[in-house]
Amino acid sequence: MNPSKLKIGVVTVTYNGAEVLDDFFQSVQLQTSSNYHLYVVDNASSDQTLEKIAFAQSQNNAISLINNQANVGVAEGNNQGIKRALEDGCDAVLLLNNDTIFESTFFSSLADSMVKHNDQILVPKIYYHDKPNIIWCAGGELQLWRGYGAKHLGLNEIDNSQNNTRRIIDYSPTCAMLIRASVFEKVGFMDEKYFVYCDDTDFCIRAKLAGIPLIYDPDMSLWHKVSSICGLNSPFSIQMSTRNRIYMIKKFAPVYTHLYHYLVNQAEYILRLLLKGEGKAEYKLRQKSFIAGLRMKP
Repeated sequence: MNPSKLKIGVVTVTYNGAEVLDDFFQSVQLQTSSNYHLYVVDNASSDQTLEKIAFAQSQNNAISLINNQANVGVAEGNNQGIKRALEDGCDAVLLLNNDTIFESTFFSSLADSMVKHNDQILVPKIYYHDKPNIIWCAGGELQLWRGYGAKHLGLNEIDNSQNNTRRIIDYSPTCAMLIRASVFEKVGFMDEKYFVYCDDTDFCIRAKLAGIPLIYDPDMSLWHKVSSICGLNSPFSIQMSTRNRIYMIKKFAPVYTHLYHYLVNQAEYILRLLLKGEGKAEYKLRQKSFIAGLRMKP
């Protein structure tokens, strides 16, 4: 296939993040490729998000809004956008955070790389927005020994080309992930039970189990406003990330390893309390969320 003929459905989920949207929509508007359609899934934002989306639509007819009347979460929101893109005949779906900015050739470079190498799932190098030469994610790996923890490769490193090898990886966040339409037939959609956090890890695990390689390509990149909407250490983030990691263990880890993984996670909670500055309130919240994860059914 000619790369210019690879139609990309770009899916982004918004929720009260109006402050990041101007930069995002400008990045989209400046794309040299026109063979894309942006599906913005809004989860009942109460700030200026809908006004920002409406203005972007007035400037670009390749933008559609899916307007939810409640916050259905990132996983379900992504699924809504993915399904609309597939219904519209898109050849690939780009899951993309709207707290990112990217160069004008970003969409075309992704398409070129996917077609040239016949990739099924493709991710770029991701930098911090406020530290443009510092890496946030150069692919990732799933650390089973650490109770199903996920690690970003290159995290917080100055980019001196040490992560410039195209390679197969185990994991990457869906901050920016291009997925061929056929993959969803084999792997399925995002697991909506996660709501937010770990749904991308879950998808990567299922792709690997299905024999579909996840490719990291450093020749394209973008810049991420990390934690611009919800801080990594906010009570909500602690609650959901803790609960979802336990759910992920129940879903994928062999039963005979569950106790090990649970103990590793408990040890991490204690270390966070003793060594990493988290207080008793955060520790109690992690324990409550741990129990919530145990109660979830895969």
